[in-house]
Amino acid sequence: MESRSKAKITAICACLWAILGTVLHIDAQGIYTYDTLGPNLVENGGFGELAGWTIYGYAWSPQTGGESGGYISFQNYAYQDVPTQPGSTYLLQFWTQSATPLAHVYWGSEDLGYFPSVSGLPGWEINQVYVAAPASSTQLYFTADSPFSFVDLDEVGVFLVSVPEPPTFGLAGLAGMLLIFHRREK
Repeated sequence: MESRSKAKITAICACLWAILGTVLHIDAQGIYTYDTLGPNLVENGGFGELAGWTIYGYAWSPQTGGESGGYISFQNYAYQDVPTQPGSTYLLQFWTQSATPLAHVYWGSEDLGYFPSVSGLPGWEINQVYVAAPASSTQLYFTADSPFSFVDLDEVGVFLVSVPEPPTFGLAGLAGMLLIFHRREK
């Protein structure tokens, strides 16, 4: 009897995780995610050339390597105005090389902070942040942590994302499943 109850509880938990994970967009690591819609809004995010970017200070571009085969290494700052829809949510992602100094990132007037190496190991690492657009054009701005250091940057992308619907349908499905389990128990 006890093992049967444990099996039911396990089944309920698995169904709950599947429903909530689908409705709330929770991935296997428990991170809330969105679905991306449409193309990358950043011009030359892979730095095959510098068109679309304003760079102040010395820049080596494109470098051989990186995530896309070419990347930019710059001193001081690099920015681009990205076409956005006010109030819409976007996924900002970019790769930094962990052997280089911190990249300080701004989205419009919002300071997103510094992006250090997560692992501390040499190599390229992806950084991802969900941001809201304040205007029809939002400036994406990267700066080095000091005037004498360089930031290695690659595969910069801004993608419109769909915001999940309220979890009403998922909760209704969960209630239905609980009712079915309860009736089977009697």
